[in-house]
Amino acid sequence: MKLVFARVIYGSSVAVFTAGTSGRRGDDRPIVPANVYGATKAYGEQLAATLARQWGAPEFLGLRFGWIYGAARDRGWRDLQRMIDDFLSGKEEVQFPNYAAPNDWTFVEDAAKTILHCLTSPTPTVRAYNVSGDYRHVRDAVAHLQRRFPGTRAVPIEAELPPSAWEFQCDGLEREVGYRPQTSLEDGLDEMIFWRGSESVA
Repeated sequence: MKLVFARVIYGSSVAVFTAGTSGRRGDDRPIVPANVYGATKAYGEQLAATLARQWGAPEFLGLRFGWIYGAARDRGWRDLQRMIDDFLSGKEEVQFPNYAAPNDWTFVEDAAKTILHCLTSPTPTVRAYNVSGDYRHVRDAVAHLQRRFPGTRAVPIEAELPPSAWEFQCDGLEREVGYRPQTSLEDGLDEMIFWRGSESVA
């Protein structure tokens, strides 16, 4: 039996952009990766665009995710995930990277819903959509976690964010698909706390 795919959804990344390289923040922002990871994602977008031009090929749609967080994430950039896990594990003292700038917080459930919406959405006008969640400082996350775990002492450690253009926007996604990540940072963290509590009971 031959399977025929009308559309292929693949994961790209905000790492294809670099902060300060453009005044444009939407899907049409120039691709200028700052590291090898971003370069591989940029190559993936170019490869998908080339494959899509072949006769009989399906549509290829990339999703440029920012930072996805959620329960039990153990791969990729984990500085913030590690901080959250330390709070949830009940540590008396938690160190956190005190980034000067805000970054994207996309809850994993929103990332999954974005993929599902894109499977059946109209034909996109771009080869990749930006997908951004709640754009917040790490200090906001720490403040909320301390409200939930008042006995935990948070210790800031000076650090720099990875060199991605975190100030990106998912304009095309919202306009053409009719959906964008909706979970606030606080609600996402509370979901993780609830999951950890449910896991402990089980």
